[in-house]
Amino acid sequence: MEKILRNYLLIFLLLFNFCTKPFSQKLILGDIYNPNFTSYKQKDIDEIFRILTDFFNAIEKKDLMLIQDYILEEKGIYTDLKSWKSKKDFLKEIQQKDSYINNIYLNTNNLIQTTNDPTQISLYDLIRNSRQIKTDFFILTEEECEVKLIIIDNPQESYRFNNPYFIKYNNTWYIYRLF
Repeated sequence: MEKILRNYLLIFLLLFNFCTKPFSQKLILGDIYNPNFTSYKQKDIDEIFRILTDFFNAIEKKDLMLIQDYILEEKGIYTDLKSWKSKKDFLKEIQQKDSYINNIYLNTNNLIQTTNDPTQISLYDLIRNSRQIKTDFFILTEEECEVKLIIIDNPQESYRFNNPYFIKYNNTWYIYRLF
């Protein structure tokens, strides 16, 4: 009986650790693809990974204002594959609690309600429910990189992420398309 209780306690502790792991610690470096044989530096990969880590932290804190320094004023940002916003408009929208972007990233209940689709899940809950998320880097040029996010323990749900796209401007990396 004591052995069974010990096993249940171990399972509980493992599950508790899985659920409480900070979002940024769920990100792991994946593969680096360089189809054009473009020269790149490991420090560029490290910088992009740091931006992703900070973005995951912002999602965990439910405060997307924390990513504003990673959006280039001159270029703005794509909030999905087709919708572009200026930095000013993006920051204005995320200050509205029930905005479309906040619903997608932070609020499953509002997302389900606004889309009338019970299968929707916010990226906050998607990340929270994931054990690890692999980041595969696709180097397009020395100043452009796309990242594919793959949920290791549930890869069929990875489609919920767009591939974030990063650009380098004056030796600094910025996010140009959200995930």
